[in-house]
Amino acid sequence: MLGSRFTLGCLGALVVAFGATWACIPHPEGDFEDYQERIATFPKPLVEASTFEAAAPPTEAVEGLYYGACLAELAFGQASQRFNFLTVTKYTPDPAGGKLQLSIQPLAVVNSQPPPTVSKANAVGSEIPAPPADVSAAGRFRLELGTVNVPGSANPISGSDVEILAANLDGRFAEARFCARLGGQVVKPAAVARQLDPPQNICQFVPIKDGDPMPAFTDADFVPGACPLD
Repeated sequence: MLGSRFTLGCLGALVVAFGATWACIPHPEGDFEDYQERIATFPKPLVEASTFEAAAPPTEAVEGLYYGACLAELAFGQASQRFNFLTVTKYTPDPAGGKLQLSIQPLAVVNSQPPPTVSKANAVGSEIPAPPADVSAAGRFRLELGTVNVPGSANPISGSDVEILAANLDGRFAEARFCARLGGQVVKPAAVARQLDPPQNICQFVPIKDGDPMPAFTDADFVPGACPLD
């Protein structure tokens, strides 16, 4: 299960980072297949629907801090294993809908768990800005983040760096809460290099003030369908 370290034999190979990476040599591919077989036997979370409700975009400008929670598809639906981001958001309405600007910065985890507060003091790595994107009258947007690097200190699994190329957020914007599906190509760790399946990688964003307690999320907030775009 993602979020735990597993002894897989072969000198105590460890499952780490965005799903898995391996210290086991010379059979890392075999170890990854073994890991996939193991998690397939674990009980799945008993959730059927998300608590997210789509809303029309605001008619007035919105600017401020949001907390972003992104759960990777290899996290096996465990909300505690999400990646955490301090998110600077600026939305400007226009007759067609609006424009959305957004930048994210990873937040360091504490004992492999989300930090107790959302604070600029806990931000690590570089800020990742996205160019302004159109927001439709229904709230739909697509933001291009480019290369996203998550330092090991922000990795809820085991402290390995994560890198995603051509990362993007396809979602719906609303002031009180918005969501997006994360896409892109994972290139680090190399053992789990893959193209992300956006419906399996859900991000939720809620407004916060610097230093606020960490918002609560459940597994249901990250299941496929938790960010309805239609």
